[in-house]
Amino acid sequence: MIEPNGVDYTVDGFTLVDATDNNRDVSNEFEIGWDRASNTVSAVRSADKGMMPFDHEYVFGFDVTVSLPSDYQNISDHAWGKWNQLPEADAGEREFDTWRPNPDKSWIMLDTNGKWQAVIDPDRTNQTGGDGKVFLDGDRVASVVNGTVPANLIQAPQTLTLVDDWTAADYLFDADEAANVRVYEADAGTDRASSVSDIANRGRDITDQWDITIDGTVVTATTKASYLTGLKDLEKARQITMLVPGRANYANGAGAGQVRDDFGIEADDEITFCTAGKNGAELTNAGSQTINTHTVETNEPKVCGYVPPVVKDVVGESNPRRQPGQRGRQDRLPRPASRIPSGDPAAFARQSCLHHCRGGGHRHV
Repeated sequence: MIEPNGVDYTVDGFTLVDATDNNRDVSNEFEIGWDRASNTVSAVRSADKGMMPFDHEYVFGFDVTVSLPSDYQNISDHAWGKWNQLPEADAGEREFDTWRPNPDKSWIMLDTNGKWQAVIDPDRTNQTGGDGKVFLDGDRVASVVNGTVPANLIQAPQTLTLVDDWTAADYLFDADEAANVRVYEADAGTDRASSVSDIANRGRDITDQWDITIDGTVVTATTKASYLTGLKDLEKARQITMLVPGRANYANGAGAGQVRDDFGIEADDEITFCTAGKNGAELTNAGSQTINTHTVETNEPKVCGYVPPVVKDVVGESNPRRQPGQRGRQDRLPRPASRIPSGDPAAFARQSCLHHCRGGGHRHV
């Protein structure tokens, strides 16, 4: 009897052999079946085949295939056997784990040495790395999709795919070409969620084991057959991470002026924006991990942009003695330079621009 604990499953691949007789196939001597309603698999000797032979060992086997488990449940199996008129014998209970993908994703930034700071977000907080941060037009920014593969897989997967989809963030983000996308792996302490930070610098580059394509605003990385074979019966769980580098490219390349138009503000105004235009969707990034037929979506973190004010010199006619090269008063107060704050995009908008910003913007430091 099978106890599926809420997991959908199928049974097939029945085998029944006489181990005492050189594993002779005796399945045609039995009525073999699976009753889904009672979760029972049985092999009953056909009446016209007579009594079971004495001092023989029969081995009954079958395959249990789970479908799209929603969590990490165990499936147990309890077996009994009855031989002719002998008392029923208890063959004991066994169980096995089920597993499901649980990918996550983040926006990430370069460190001071120009290396990508790959992060993880196992709790799907949308508050790691560059999530929710403000990027100026032209700034380098990347996205990561973190997935896992469990240890002790009884079979190698047939397919394994990572997907990154920045359709909703296309107003701000442009990815580099497919040749610059990277995939990394590292041994992990768990297969339930991502656990290896900075994998781009600490892990192994396995990009050559994946086929990577970009279709519009979607990049897909699919494992090659040789890599899939090696995933059977791993000693340790493994994290796999796809890193998609790119840069901020405001209004699909139209720049700060178009952003002002799209938000209906004056030509010299500043704005912090986290949507694609005044009434547009949030600038979020999606992804997924697929193993065989099981696809699980990631969280969807957002990013923001900032267009600084245009600062003008105003020459007052009341100052006729103004000498050539002398600066007039400015129509905006000077603003001190500052680092990007750790959270509030609005705070960044209030602090980010030097008093000589003229519509382009200073990069964060």
